[in-house]
Amino acid sequence: MGVPGNEAVDKLVGETSTEGKGSPIITKEGIRALSRRKLEKHRSRERFGKDRYKWSNQALAAYTWYRSYKGPHRSWLHKIKKVPDPNCPECGKEETGEHIVFECPGHLQERRKLGEIREWKDLDKPLMKGEEGNRYNVVEDFFYYCHQRM
Repeated sequence: MGVPGNEAVDKLVGETSTEGKGSPIITKEGIRALSRRKLEKHRSRERFGKDRYKWSNQALAAYTWYRSYKGPHRSWLHKIKKVPDPNCPECGKEETGEHIVFECPGHLQERRKLGEIREWKDLDKPLMKGEEGNRYNVVEDFFYYCHQRM
């Protein structure tokens, strides 16, 4: 009782048994099928990170590094003692993920394509540009650019 992992499994088993066509027998395959359905439903909801899993690996990696503050930017590399200085070579401020995405003058030209984006929540919805049939996600494009600059 009260163990988070056990509570989650108990809930999943209960849902599986009610979806299992009235059968009280719980099988490993039944739990897997329910998990797959829940994952697909979860991925299609409007929320933080919607459609991120469809991005290129490079764009998704850069987004994750900058959003989590752990990645190949100087602040993190300095913390793990890989570089002697945490400051940005472009402007001299501490180079964090937030600095690179929202502040650094070295990325200003690419950042202008994002419009009036000032914080992470502004990046959570795709910003589509281009002509009909040739539209692209500007947010993904920006993080792909960031990955290429590393």
